[in-house]
Amino acid sequence: MSDQEESISISLGLGVGSTISSTTDQYLIQKVLGEGGFGTVFSVTPASNSSISYALKVEKKVPERKEPKLKMEINILENLQKRKINQRFTNIYDKGKTKTFYFIVMELVGKSLADIKDIRPHRILSPGCGIRVSIQCLESIEALHSVEYLHRDLKPANFCIGTQGKKRNIYMLDFGMARKFTNSKGELKTPRKIVNFKGTLKFAPLRLHEGNEYSRKDDAESWFYMVNDLIMPKGLPWRLESDLDGVRVLKEKFRNDIDLEVYYKSTKCKGEFIQLLRLIDQIQFTQAVNFKAFTKIMEAAASCYNYGPNDPYDWE
Repeated sequence: MSDQEESISISLGLGVGSTISSTTDQYLIQKVLGEGGFGTVFSVTPASNSSISYALKVEKKVPERKEPKLKMEINILENLQKRKINQRFTNIYDKGKTKTFYFIVMELVGKSLADIKDIRPHRILSPGCGIRVSIQCLESIEALHSVEYLHRDLKPANFCIGTQGKKRNIYMLDFGMARKFTNSKGELKTPRKIVNFKGTLKFAPLRLHEGNEYSRKDDAESWFYMVNDLIMPKGLPWRLESDLDGVRVLKEKFRNDIDLEVYYKSTKCKGEFIQLLRLIDQIQFTQAVNFKAFTKIMEAAASCYNYGPNDPYDWE
């Protein structure tokens, strides 16, 4: 447990054995699962059925914050559930608040793709598996965009596999940085003139390095970097760089034809991946992502490795 997790738990008086009550149930904390983008996540069992477990996410009330960040997550997940396009997202079972914190009770998930990758040989997924998994991630981005939200922090740590009979399902998590890209009239919001850098440097889109407004295209770009991080033996070319401008320069250089040829030299789906990057770079700020075209290219990439949709994943 990190110092931040511990301090949040201690400051709220929460720990293993503590109970949290909603208007309909009571939840017993079994263990701390980790630190999300904006709070602590616990594994809990409900008093109504002690044989099942849920994830309970807590956000401490902060006086200077008008709206809890959890409100965004609840809005997104409930909207997806209502429209029945939440196959790649965790179900919400309960929610509530106390004098000191807000909470939501959600479906429990398994390890993140980052965790799985880190214990694999060479710390990558097999190419076929990584591509198939990335198609599921793409489906979740499409669903999120359909309810007019951007994720803005796509990375392997924010995608998890399911538990028990759902281990082939990939779930999108952590909406602490999500933002609605339309206004109350359903129109695209006017881009802000200056946007401060937020997110994860390794997976951040080029527009963010330049201080420009985030768009649907940028979620696609972060997803593409994530795909390469999952399956490429040497990782992303800027993986060892920590300077903001240094990473930007390497991301720009990466787009040169010669650099791409060298990077993908031993990759069976070289043509498909280069095609994807070129498509992403052509998307304008106001345009939607052509998910159908992306999926078709990724299916072709999976075929390069003779990896079908029903073939076992690396963790099975």
